[in-house]
Parts: sequence; structure tokens; C-alpha cells
Amino acid sequence: MRFGISLALAVFLAGCGPQLAPELVTVEIEERLKSCAPEPSLPTEGVTHRGLMDAYWLPLREAGRDCRTTLDELVRALE
Repeated sequence: MRFGISLALAVFLAGCGPQLAPELVTVEIEERLKSCAPEPSLPTEGVTHRGLMDAYWLPLREAGRDCRTTLDELVRALE
């Protein structure tokens, strides 16, 4: 019984020891990971359905893909 109490007391007191300060690590982030491709502007004149696809929706999709890829690389760099 005394051994169990002594062991429990030792475990509890070990948690009261000095706490180490967290180590700060400086991470250098490449410039290409600090921004994404810009969102295209919406065409306003003489737009056909096909023209809207070519001038807006496909570039918008590509900009989103670029941003997701950039963010994935940034997360991997920080791990």
C-alpha cells in the first residue's frame, strides 16, 4: 500500500518539475508560396457562352488550382 502511494506521489511530483520553454524555429518561406495566381476579371461586352468559358471560367479554375497547389506546398514546407 505504501509503495503504491509513494509511486503515485512520485508521478504527481514529476509533473511539477521545471517546464522547458518551447523552441522557436524560424522558417523561410519562398516568395512563390506567398501568393496565388490572380482571379480573372469578368468580361462585360460581347460575351458568348464559349467566350465566357475561355475568358473567365477556365482561367478562374486554373487560378483556383494554382492557389490550392501553392497552399499544399506551403503546408508541406511548414511541417
